[in-house]
Amino acid sequence: MKKVIFHENSLEIIQYEFQSSTVRDKPLINISQINEVNLNTNPISIVINHNEIIFIEDKYNKDFLELVKRNNLKVENRFDVWAAINEIFLETEFTPKHHERSFRTLQENGLQQQEVIDIREKIKDLMTGWLSITWSFNYLGQYDLLLNKKQSYLLLFPREFYWWTMDIALSNYPNKLINPYEANKIEEQH
Repeated sequence: MKKVIFHENSLEIIQYEFQSSTVRDKPLINISQINEVNLNTNPISIVINHNEIIFIEDKYNKDFLELVKRNNLKVENRFDVWAAINEIFLETEFTPKHHERSFRTLQENGLQQQEVIDIREKIKDLMTGWLSITWSFNYLGQYDLLLNKKQSYLLLFPREFYWWTMDIALSNYPNKLINPYEANKIEEQH
């Protein structure tokens, strides 16, 4: 069964990987909802509704890129914040200069050094526990993190974790809106 169906001006994600996504309730994504296409992530991703990143499986790249071209969608190739955060979990030796550059680049993209250290500490057990199963040798992104969390929690994937990763991933996104999870928490408080 196809998980993604491409229409003239929309795509429909029938079975999305992450249950906390808004796409699970509303699988049809009109091109007007797509704010950017990012070819720097793996897999390719889109930002929808200025607050959520949706990943398009590699096997749909050809059809997806045709949709992008046909509808003249904005391709941004924004810096992949999660790839830079997760690089310390790769089986690669990095020099101290490289780590300094990474911290500087992450700061330029909205995250302070202590914040990055805290994030890495929070995900360390999750990321190192799955290292030998999941990773390519040169890339670990948000998708990898979410897949590992999903494998760890199976059906009880925590919604706050999903939206926490979105906020971090969009720390360098200029038009970020409050995510639905935070909006619901605010409404509950009033």
